[in-house]
Amino acid sequence: MLRSRFLWKLYAGYVALILLTSTLIGLSVARAIARDTIHDTEQMLFARAALLRDIATTSLTDPANDALQKRLPDLGVETGARLTVIHESGRVIADSEAEHAVMDNHGNRPEIMEARGGAPGKSTRFSETMQQRMMYLALPVYHDAELVGFVRASLPLNVVSERLTGIRNVVIATAAVAALAALIIGFLFARRVTRPLVTMTAAAQAIAGGDYRHALPVEAPDEIGRLAGAFDQMVGQLRSRMETIVLERNRVLAILGSMVEGVVAVDRHENILFINQVAADLFQADPAESLGKPIREVTQIPAVSETLRGSMDSDRDMVAEAKVGEDANWTLLEMRVSPLRDSERRLAGAVLVFHDLTQLRSLEA
Repeated sequence: MLRSRFLWKLYAGYVALILLTSTLIGLSVARAIARDTIHDTEQMLFARAALLRDIATTSLTDPANDALQKRLPDLGVETGARLTVIHESGRVIADSEAEHAVMDNHGNRPEIMEARGGAPGKSTRFSETMQQRMMYLALPVYHDAELVGFVRASLPLNVVSERLTGIRNVVIATAAVAALAALIIGFLFARRVTRPLVTMTAAAQAIAGGDYRHALPVEAPDEIGRLAGAFDQMVGQLRSRMETIVLERNRVLAILGSMVEGVVAVDRHENILFINQVAADLFQADPAESLGKPIREVTQIPAVSETLRGSMDSDRDMVAEAKVGEDANWTLLEMRVSPLRDSERRLAGAVLVFHDLTQLRSLEA
């Protein structure tokens, strides 16, 4: 069953379809998850920045108040993000992970410039302070409708990448397990589909070898099951017909073997297909060794070959006489030749019947 080429061809197409589908779905899901992860990260940064904005107004309106700088590192650890408070002028007031006094003016940072317009400012860029790529989100801070500064929350991109990698790994593992399950199910399905075909192939090969005893179990009511049923009926009919043919052949052979006349059957090439014992004795030949040989080689009587050829060429029965043996011990034979034709009326061979007329002619003399 596993050596069936049709099974593997069918399964190969199924495998290609499953792998292509799994890859496309996996890529689509991975992109969607990456997009959602970045969006969720931005929402998280927005929430952290909004929380910082509520407590940073005092420090922005009162430069002498340094309580926020003392509190910001702990707040950054609690929120899991880097937090920065920036004056409207771009000067850094406080930062959770760096010394604000030595930090550059941030007024020209992309996220700060975007936040000046009143909307949240976003950017992903390399941080000179942290020496790594970061994702930033900045919010403007207003006091009495006046812009007094900005708050900013950020995350290293490696954190985002780690999250994306973990999610991708889960997606890949899930897709791989689903694909493996689909491949196993597909293999079982392909084997179920091809099993009747393999059985029918084996039965057809057995029939070609003359074995008509194979029976095909019909397991399903679908097209393949109906085909198996029809094939099984055909095998049964062939078996019955072959038994009838063999019975009739044996009967004919028994009749021919018991005849007092010599009988020889030849094909259209004049090679012997059957010769009974009487004919073999007349020509002093062995019946088994004569099969397949040209009749002229077995009889060695030109008249036999000439009469046979004339009957087959003219497609009519012919009668002739021929002498067999030496002059002192000869045998006079009467031969009747009848051409044989197949179901399509094509010449298939001929039957020759030899009758010993020696005693009859001796009595007449």
